[in-house]
Amino acid sequence: MQNYQKLYTIMFNAATNALRQIKEEDYAAAREILETAQRQTENMYMAQEEADEARETEDTQGSI
Repeated sequence: MQNYQKLYTIMFNAATNALRQIKEEDYAAAREILETAQRQTENMYMAQEEADEARETEDTQGSI
């Protein structure tokens, strides 16, 4: 199962950094920060899902 705390921390920090950029009226930077964090956490989530599925397949084949 995915470590949601790590994903949450990445997104929370990105939101905090984006808000700082918005205060400085640098909306493009804020958007880039959020999009980058979103891609990063999506990739981490998908990689963990694939690893979990592979582990389940190995467990199933190993018990046959």
